[in-house]
This record gives sequence, C-alpha cells and structure tokens, in this order.
Amino acid sequence: MHDALRTATESDVPALVRLGTLAFGHEAESALAYHGLVGLSNIRVTDGPDGAPVAMLAEIPMGVRAGGSSVPAVGIAAVAVAPEARGGGCARRLMTACVRDLHARRVPVSALYASTLGLYRGVGYERSIASYAASIRFDDLPRSRGSDTGRRPWIPLSAAEEHGVAACYDAFARNLPGMVDRGAFFWSRIRRRMATEYRGFGLPSGDGASLEAYVFLAHRQSGSGVEMVISDCAFRSAVAGRALVDFLAGFATINTTAYLSLAPNHPLVRILPHERVEIKARSAVMLRLTHVEAALAARAIPVAVRGAVRIAFEDPTIPAQGTLLHVDMTDGRMKVQRAADTDRAALPHLHTGPRGLAAVYTGFVSPRQAQADGLMDGDGEALDLLGAALAGPPPFMTDMF
Repeated sequence: MHDALRTATESDVPALVRLGTLAFGHEAESALAYHGLVGLSNIRVTDGPDGAPVAMLAEIPMGVRAGGSSVPAVGIAAVAVAPEARGGGCARRLMTACVRDLHARRVPVSALYASTLGLYRGVGYERSIASYAASIRFDDLPRSRGSDTGRRPWIPLSAAEEHGVAACYDAFARNLPGMVDRGAFFWSRIRRRMATEYRGFGLPSGDGASLEAYVFLAHRQSGSGVEMVISDCAFRSAVAGRALVDFLAGFATINTTAYLSLAPNHPLVRILPHERVEIKARSAVMLRLTHVEAALAARAIPVAVRGAVRIAFEDPTIPAQGTLLHVDMTDGRMKVQRAADTDRAALPHLHTGPRGLAAVYTGFVSPRQAQADGLMDGDGEALDLLGAALAGPPPFMTDMF
C-alpha cells in the first residue's frame, strides 16, 4: 500500500464510488453527485498495491469565524477506507499525510465532523465548535399584530438574489464564532441537499437594495402532519429577526414543527419571547491548527488585550512546526515569531500541542480548562493572558459537511 497522498482523477471515479457505497451506504448516483459537488480536484486518495485508491477524503475550502475574523480553513469530509484495507492503520496514515500537506500549503486550520474521536485526536484534532439540532413547534411561535418592518412583503428568492443572500449571511455570521465563511459547496447544500430542494424567501430592505432577512425551507410529511425543515436563515437586526419569526408563524395552519440548526445562544433563540425551543447537541466540530503561526496570526483578538507570551509548541504529527513561539498581542492581533530557546523565564510561558491550541482557539474552552484536561500547561499569567485574547461567545456551527 502506498501512503503518498494524491489528487483523484477521472480514472479513479469507479473506485471512489465503491468507497462511498461501502463506507457510507450511498447509492452510486448519490456518490457521483457528491464527487461532482466537491470536485475531483478536492478529493485526495491513497493507493493500494494495484494502484487503485483504497482510501479517500474530501477537502472543502472554507473559512471559520473566530474573534471577528474569517480564518482560512479546509474542511475534511468523506473519509473512507476500503474494507480490505481496514485495521492496518490506513486511515491514520491518510490523515497524517493530509495534515502534513495542509501545513506545507500554509493552510491555517482544518475542521471536521468526527465519526470517531480517537483517530482524529491521534493526528492533532480536538473538539472546538459546538453543533446542535433544534425543533420549534409552530404553536409556540409568537405572531405579531404589527411589524417594525412596516409589513413589507417577503419575496421568493431566485438566483438573481444570490449576492444579496450571501451579503445578509455575512453580516449575520461575522461576529458569531464558529460559523462558516461559505463557498460554493456550502451554498449549494443550502439550496439542495440530497433529493430535497429548499425554497428561499427574503425580506427586502426599504429601498430594495439588499435583504434584511432570508430563510430557505422545505416541507415533509410525518405521522403528526406536515413538518418544515429549514436549511438556513439569517437576519441583519433584531427587527428583521422578529419579522422572520412572524413570517414563519404564518405557516402554522399547515405545519406542526420546524427543524433547523440552532445553538442556545443563536440570535434567533435570543429574540424569541420564550424558551420553548428543543435543542439537542450533535457531535462537536473538531479543529486542527495545521499551520500554527498562520492560524494565530489570522485570528483577531480584543484590542484591549496587550502583552506577550512564549508558547512551547510540540506537534508529533507535523514535526516541522514544533517550536518555541513568541506571541505578541497588540492592536487586536497576535504577531507570531519563532523564538530562540533563551531567556525563557523573561515572559509568561506555556506548553501545549495541537489539541490544546485547537480547544482554546475558538473560545470553546479556556486555557485554564485545557490545563485541567491535560492539554496545556504553563504559568497562571500566560494562561490568563491567552484566555483573555481568545475569549468570546460560545462557538457554534450551523453548517454540516
């Protein structure tokens, strides 16, 4: 078996379809559709003795919101190993080759939803962003008697409003840690997922130049009646958020329940006048700093945080980035330099690895909590300074990939 990672080609498609059907239970048509959506240029494979792929993964370009910044990232999905190649460490070697390649390309961070924690923790990923599934009964949606938006009508969205939808989402997600900075892959799944097509509706601004809010929704039959599935929604203000709730409440005559992705601190939950929303935790998103210097430099921090720390960073999977880092925090940014192993005691210092930094990078846990988990150690001043720099609202992600 060859451990070298390479980009898939057209001749690999039959093997990729086989991997998808055996690993995920996909029909051949679904596997082909997924490959078309991701693009063969974003599928990486390793080959068996006969030169055919026995393992694959998909790389999805994206950004991850952290500290008010969009940090360039690559999402990892569709990790699959052929049955005859399992049990010999093939998946571990595949992921090792992947993160080393991302490091060589100076990709700051990588994110994934894990089917098993052990594999991905073994190559430096750690839980860093929460994910939730939620449901709201239409009987519990408040219906306003008037609207702060002047009862402007909602309009069906067409491809012509694509820019307005993206602009509304960007304004909505900009300061929500953990949210995805979306590319074509994610927007395609907002509009269509598997065999379900989601219809979009938007609330135009007063001058009609932009969208104040939007929602993409579909209906399905269930034993209790008609249910609504919302693939995405966003709004620019609390006023527009209340207008969205009012619009959804108008479906109460035919719908029983709406299903969507909401965190406990999601803006839509915060504007509801009650707490009758059922929210269940899903598997958390795992993060990995694939280029630690680029990742720290890409993330904004509060302007009020000033100081410097030294981080002794060890990375067994990517030995090239194991180093002593001097991190200067000023003007809302972290300026990172490799430091000589001298006068270590002159600055607050800490010691960690990729899992420790991944856990604190989005504010998912504090450095003090990471220390309690055995993922980080250092003096109290360094832990608290890094904690102040990375603190923020609990991160969550609404997109699946």
